[in-house]
Amino acid sequence: MKDLSTLIHLTCLLFLASIALAAENLTKSTSILGSARDKRFLGLFNLIQFANTQCNASATSELSGVCYTQSECQSFGGRAAGDCALGFGVCCVFEYDCNSLRPAPRDVFYFQNANFPNDQSDPSMCLFGISILNANICQLRLDFEEFDLDSGSSLTSPCDRDSLEILSTGMSDLGMGKLCGNNQDQHLYIPVINDRSQPMIRIMTEDRMLNVSQPYKYRIRVTQIDCNSKDPLMNALKAPDNCLQYFVERRGTIQSFNWRPDLPRVYQKNQNYAICFRREPSDCQMSLKRAQNAPAFSTSVGQATGYTKFCAVDNGCGFEECSKALTGIIGSVTLDHLQINAFHRSSAMPATPVQGKSEYEASAFFCGVGLGADTPGIGDGEDIRDGVIVQSKGPFVLRFFTDDENGQPNTPTVPTPGPQKINELGFSIDYQIMGNCQNLDIGIL
Repeated sequence: MKDLSTLIHLTCLLFLASIALAAENLTKSTSILGSARDKRFLGLFNLIQFANTQCNASATSELSGVCYTQSECQSFGGRAAGDCALGFGVCCVFEYDCNSLRPAPRDVFYFQNANFPNDQSDPSMCLFGISILNANICQLRLDFEEFDLDSGSSLTSPCDRDSLEILSTGMSDLGMGKLCGNNQDQHLYIPVINDRSQPMIRIMTEDRMLNVSQPYKYRIRVTQIDCNSKDPLMNALKAPDNCLQYFVERRGTIQSFNWRPDLPRVYQKNQNYAICFRREPSDCQMSLKRAQNAPAFSTSVGQATGYTKFCAVDNGCGFEECSKALTGIIGSVTLDHLQINAFHRSSAMPATPVQGKSEYEASAFFCGVGLGADTPGIGDGEDIRDGVIVQSKGPFVLRFFTDDENGQPNTPTVPTPGPQKINELGFSIDYQIMGNCQNLDIGIL
């Protein structure tokens, strides 16, 4: 009997040790945007412990939460939406709306309209404060999983009825102005100065009153970025300093905020922000082209018709990068433009190559319907999608700048039937990052 008792005792110890080892490995494991700062204990004589890291609610859901015990999730006001920690915890999803009091800081949470997923129509004004988790947090990432507000009362009056703004003490303007219309799948980063910072989201729908029938709906995921995390996935999502947007995928589409081809509105004035792209050490090139699925007459940066002035006719901006001292200049770098240090095909290049004539030219400023030599003089509201090629050293960055005046529709001298070009609608650009560089025949403007 003594040997049997000893065997049972040893078996129990081995079982508990295996659970403790599994818990230790689980604590050391990482997940996207995870944080291992606080640990909670659950049963079995406090042998099982797991980190309160980010989790996915379920295999079929895109919701993100924080791994807690069932009782903790309930006491914190969250919603259990799946298991985590090998079933010892629940993935706790935190959802707040304009009626919520300032919530306690969370790794990740959702800010949404009341009664989401249903939409709303009532006028309101909401100011929602975000509590910073700790001193290691250097950025907030806002992902607009759903975002559909009124676009504005007219083409040249964007965001005058519904809008979202980001406010924060000690933080300069983020550079993108008010958000309205459709911004689903957009994102942005908010820099965090310290854990006493108080970023706020202001949603305004009170100016719609009785003359807006379209309901509104939004759901924004807010993630706190820990700059001291050892999690490589967390580090990969940390944006470079001064980047409003940061794209980590190898290819995709970037769009100006509020761009809506089915209900066009001019973009916000006084914008000035940077869009950055993750670059691996082996990457040497990024291509940028007007988006393939962008409808005709839906894109324009500055004047949709472009300019044809002097030596720099290809950029469509109406000013000369090669010689700004020339007389008769009708534009300057203070006008709306995309700034990209890139190469584009020369519009002066004949069909048959000529000795000493470069096929590509370097430029830094682009305007009009598309990108590159195809920008000026396009009559069908599209472009031929030659685009531009970036082969510069250092980070891949695109900058968007707008002046202090809203755009106006073009008024053709001779009225023409069908759709018309409209100035300052915004951009939709397909990008691709590559490890193999094209060998370009380059001239300098």
